[in-house]
Amino acid sequence: RVPRFRAVVTDLDNTLYPWVDYIVPSLEAMVASLAATTGLPRVRIVQALKAVYSKYESNEYPFAIQESGIFEPYEADFDSFNALVLRPAREAFRASREKYLRPYPGVKETLDALRGRGLKVVGLTDAPRNAAELRLKHLRLDGHFDALYTLPGYPLPENVDPEIRKKEEAGHYKSRTPVVELPHDAEKPNAAGLARILEDFELGGKEVL
Repeated sequence: RVPRFRAVVTDLDNTLYPWVDYIVPSLEAMVASLAATTGLPRVRIVQALKAVYSKYESNEYPFAIQESGIFEPYEADFDSFNALVLRPAREAFRASREKYLRPYPGVKETLDALRGRGLKVVGLTDAPRNAAELRLKHLRLDGHFDALYTLPGYPLPENVDPEIRKKEEAGHYKSRTPVVELPHDAEKPNAAGLARILEDFELGGKEVL
């Protein structure tokens, strides 16, 4: 018998787009900017950022610079640090992301074809909500999914650019796709994320590709 599929569940990073090809040059650009604005040696910057990424168990924690040792000498003057160090670093990362982050050929057309046949299309990623949601918006893929399941996002820290806080409160970073945050222990290969999707969409395992 030919099974009747009702939904497709797909990973995001390195499945719909080449994550490694974008994140490596983007982080390199950010580090180069920090070296230029602070005068610190590259190895010290990398070590400081690595300590924060290790703390959060993710190299996509978006506020690593202001929580690293790089910021400690400037804690009394966040506004100057933000203007002279943080913003140039974010711009360097963003410019590199614009250059390198692209979906694989045929991704948008395939997602639309699946939904056009009446199948639900659901994303399941181990990325934190902040990063996953923003990537879908950047790639203009956020309108091509029925839902996105992620690991928990990170709240804004006390020291953050006022413009970022303003955009966050206005919902600027939210995608058009409904997002569900899974607990950290649902990280793959744990099947808890898949089980939650089956429950939420009232699907049987044999109905899902």
